[in-house]
Amino acid sequence: MLVKREMLLGLPRVLWGFILLAVVYKLSTIVKPWLAALIVGGMDVLLAAVILISASSKFKQIGAVPQRNVFCPIPPQSAR
Repeated sequence: MLVKREMLLGLPRVLWGFILLAVVYKLSTIVKPWLAALIVGGMDVLLAAVILISASSKFKQIGAVPQRNVFCPIPPQSAR
C-alpha cells in the first residue's frame, strides 16, 4: 500500500496534538481541567509566535523574494 505525501505531512500534526492532549491530561491532575487546557493552549500559541517571528527574520535576512512567478513571468526592470 502506498502512503500519500499528504498523509506523511499530517502525521507530525497528529502527533503534536496527542502530545498536547497528554500534557493537558497530566496537568489536569494538578489544576482544574479547563485551566490545564488554557495553560497548554497559551503555551502553544506562545511557541507558535516565537517560531513565526524567528522564521520571518530569517526570510528577511536571506531576501526570499521571488524574481518570477505565475502572474508575472517577466522579471522587473531592476533585475535586468
